[in-house]
Amino acid sequence: MNKVITLLVLVGALGAAAFWVTRDKAAPEESTLRIDGYATAEQLEKDKDRGILDTPEPIDYPVDAIQIVSAEGTIKLARDGAGKDATWALTEPIAAPAVKYQVEKMIKVFTDETASTFSKRVSAEDHPLFDLEPSRRLAVRLEANGAVWNGADLVIGKVQTSEMETAEGGVANDTWVLKAGEEGVVYLVAGKDLRAPFLTPLEELRDKKLFTAKGTDLVALTIEDPD
Repeated sequence: MNKVITLLVLVGALGAAAFWVTRDKAAPEESTLRIDGYATAEQLEKDKDRGILDTPEPIDYPVDAIQIVSAEGTIKLARDGAGKDATWALTEPIAAPAVKYQVEKMIKVFTDETASTFSKRVSAEDHPLFDLEPSRRLAVRLEANGAVWNGADLVIGKVQTSEMETAEGGVANDTWVLKAGEEGVVYLVAGKDLRAPFLTPLEELRDKKLFTAKGTDLVALTIEDPD
């Protein structure tokens, strides 16, 4: 009788151990996304205290290249110079000067921290629920010195209105994203629309200036009558 009880206890113990091992193995690890902003805490606080009519002080950024891939094709941008003297140019699909403020709208999304508040494991069949199927997704990569900057290599999907209020009392947006190369987990980035700045059409990104030379580089200008 004692042998039977001992055997039953042993079997029960083994079963419990197997259950806990299997449960721990099957439990998914919590996934998060975090991209530190390029602005310092002091710069962010100063900008927060800025009056409505005050001109914002420029904040230097390290990003010097951007790639945007969508169903319509690939756009690549490259920076020359830094600070107020920085210029941007399209390198793909055409070589042309780019409108600086349009490019900097993309970068300014990452002025402060970009972090997920929720993540969810998904399959490829779930991607359309988040606008992450090939026809609607935007693959965006920011680079500095030839490498991905701060992990800013994302596949951007749906933007939805959130209940979070902005500092101005308006309504904020949340964005669903994937990390590049990781199709099985979606992340919800709260309080930011990461999609809109990167939807700027090519014709609006291209600078239409006739002359691209800087004024400080000109030493003479001649205008001749063709007649």
